[in-house]
Amino acid sequence: MYGVMRLGVIDIGTNSCHLVVASISQSGQIDVLDTDKATLRLGMHIDAQGNLTQQAIQSTINAVTRMQEICKSHKAQVKAVATHAVRKAKNQQEIIQKVWDACGIRIDPIDGVEEARLIFLGMRFGLTLTDQTYLGVDIGGGSTEVIFGSASRIIHAASLPIGTVMMTVRFLGGVPSTQQVEEFKEYLTSILASSMLANVKLVEFSEAIVSSGTGKALAAIDHYLQTKTKLKDSNGYLLQNKDCQTIIAKMEELRAADAIAKHFALDNSRAEIILAGALILQVIADHYQVQAWRVSNYCLREGIVIDTYEHYIQHADTRWRSVKGLAEKFCVDRTQAERVLQLATQLFKSLPAQLLPPTASQQCLELLAAAAYLHELGKTIAHERYHKHTYYLIMHSALMGFNRREKEIIARIARHHRKRIPPDMKHLTAEDNQDIRLLSSILRIAVATLRLRHNRIREVKMSYYEILAITFYYEKTRLPLIELYNLRCEQQAIEATIGATVSFSFRQHKSTKQIT
Repeated sequence: MYGVMRLGVIDIGTNSCHLVVASISQSGQIDVLDTDKATLRLGMHIDAQGNLTQQAIQSTINAVTRMQEICKSHKAQVKAVATHAVRKAKNQQEIIQKVWDACGIRIDPIDGVEEARLIFLGMRFGLTLTDQTYLGVDIGGGSTEVIFGSASRIIHAASLPIGTVMMTVRFLGGVPSTQQVEEFKEYLTSILASSMLANVKLVEFSEAIVSSGTGKALAAIDHYLQTKTKLKDSNGYLLQNKDCQTIIAKMEELRAADAIAKHFALDNSRAEIILAGALILQVIADHYQVQAWRVSNYCLREGIVIDTYEHYIQHADTRWRSVKGLAEKFCVDRTQAERVLQLATQLFKSLPAQLLPPTASQQCLELLAAAAYLHELGKTIAHERYHKHTYYLIMHSALMGFNRREKEIIARIARHHRKRIPPDMKHLTAEDNQDIRLLSSILRIAVATLRLRHNRIREVKMSYYEILAITFYYEKTRLPLIELYNLRCEQQAIEATIGATVSFSFRQHKSTKQIT
């Protein structure tokens, strides 16, 4: 698909907005061409109602617009993601819409587990990992991601609601007292103990890796204390936990940001939040008995570059493994799921040009495939209203490889394959709503046709001239009267969502006999 692909990844975090521009060759060689950073402190600009302030939104627009210009200079396509602050903001859609209106860049908020997966891909790129198990930790401004994995797979991944900016605002603002510092440590310990990671405390790992600004800052401090020279590159730096504890003890003694900045030669923006980050790292080190940390300069942004490469060049099956894993977890009838997937795919590929979705066809087909495979997920709860249960389970499950927007589109396609037609959702774009209407109609057709839970359809053809004519070519075992009846029951909903009159007909495969 590509000779050399150039990708610009914009990561809108709770503390900073980062850009990395990279080239990816057909052989998989990844080279970083440019980077940029803007300190936004979104976590400090959330009002009492949980909304990001207009100042924060404008700062984000300015940063993304500038980074877009850098990407243009490299002729790189742009991918923008947002983490904790944006995904938790009540006015999330407002910031997404305003950035889009200002510069045409679409921001995709990603959930914590997906963030953890991408961070670990970045760590894998920055350090030479083997098939041994590693503990990876990334301390962000709004959340901390903890991952157990190897070069080939992720074993456990979780996102904890403890980040440098949010925790500084809540516990360590101004000059915190010794009591406040101790209360913060107790809070961190309780969060870790009550998280889903509490049950994986005893996982054996060969090495612990830390990324993010906290890790790099502690490495720089440690190197200076050891050598009295400035650390030029922290990637791969080995930070002994006992030395880290000494640094943290001194920070606890100083407490004030300006005193920490002066003593450790840190810039003020990092000094304001370093104590929170260092204490988070210390509590995790104590919890997992970490002896030393290997520092990675590469995390989320580089992980997205790698993920994009694997998806479009190597056709990595991370997404599909995640979909199948979720189906297996809830005992989905895999045979029926495959039947519906196959027919839905045939229908999609038969669409006339006038009805093709606004979004790229390959992306839509992947989302349709996931919804088709998972459409009966909710039956594990109850057959009645199972489509609604399916929506809930998809929205609240960790589907690795999908961002939040994609996961919602999958959930809504599955939710609206029966009963009510999909309403327009204000927090989604017009294109997304259009995709959902079309793809849910395709799934509705596939499910209605396969209600008897066997697939005798061998071919599907469509034509579109004033009406959409769909012809199914079937095996000769019996007349498909029930299939035709089911489709006619759904015809009104299908026509409403597709926006055209639809006719259905069945022909015997390689025969002229017809039923209409």
